[in-house]
Amino acid sequence: MVLIIVDDITEIETQRVKLYEDLQAAAEIQRSLLPAISNSIDSFQIAWQFLPCQEVGGDIFNLVQLDQDHWGIYMLDVSGHGVASAMMVVSITQELQPYAGHVVKDPTRSIPTRSIAAPAEVLRALDLEYPLERFNNYFTITYLILNARTGELRYCSAGHPKPLVLRSSGQLEELVEGGTVIGLDGIVPFTEGQNRLHRGDRLLVYTDGITEYENESGDFFGKERLYLELHRLHGKSLDQLVEEVIASLKRFGNQREPQDDISLLGLQFH
Repeated sequence: MVLIIVDDITEIETQRVKLYEDLQAAAEIQRSLLPAISNSIDSFQIAWQFLPCQEVGGDIFNLVQLDQDHWGIYMLDVSGHGVASAMMVVSITQELQPYAGHVVKDPTRSIPTRSIAAPAEVLRALDLEYPLERFNNYFTITYLILNARTGELRYCSAGHPKPLVLRSSGQLEELVEGGTVIGLDGIVPFTEGQNRLHRGDRLLVYTDGITEYENESGDFFGKERLYLELHRLHGKSLDQLVEEVIASLKRFGNQREPQDDISLLGLQFH
């Protein structure tokens, strides 16, 4: 009887170690999908922070070069946590690569002659590709196209926190156009917006893990605190701004572990 109990404990421990190793491997794959481009290229600079609430989570973001002048910028948040959400993240990320045919209509053509899909088109395609009844998960996303030569910005969001433009003057603008979450089979049309970045302006994209971060009293960090922090930090470098927003968040929660994945991506136009 004692031997059976020992064997059972050994088997449980073996399974626990295997699960931990699988989660670590999944987390490493997810980290590999985060931005790999240099923090500064000719036309813009980026800075970002990513804090998953578990070993793997449902947030991801990146920048993809679409042609000589245009970059696709996306951030998405899959409902739920753990391996199932992370695997869905991997799948969606692949669909947002130029070779998949969603963000670039003719990926086999050379870069100067490519035809770029509009942001609302991209979200409509994803909505058809990822129906809720098939995956049991929905996701929110912001997808933007930046002309790195002119600063022209086109965008569309699906149930995601509104992207922000922080002007060099400190003025903050919400990019409000979009629609509902991905997975509802086009129940609400996606509307597309335009804006323009000027020298020194910053684009900020984030997930609701920031605004819905709770302290021990159950208070949310909220949009108002986030916006006040961005106003306060607008004179700092982009790296400092992104780091200090997250530091402020942690101070608010007394270093409490996040209840949801936290993602913040900043881009400064040169």
